Amino acid sequence: MDNEIIRGINQGIGRVIRDSEDYGIIFLLGNQYVNNNSIAGWARRNCKPEENIENVDGICKTFFQANE
Repeated sequence: MDNEIIRGINQGIGRVIRDSEDYGIIFLLGNQYVNNNSIAGWARRNCKPEENIENVDGICKTFFQANE
């Protein structure tokens, strides 16, 4: 994957999560992001691949309820 694309992805991730007290959901759609060593390490460690886009609503609700 092109370095400019990866840099933009990592910058976008960093805009959602700015420090250790922040939380948010970032969706990277596509298999090219699974186990991609160019994605920021802390983000990669917290990635949870999801095969079914229909589960996104439930994932969001559960995540934000747990982090209120």
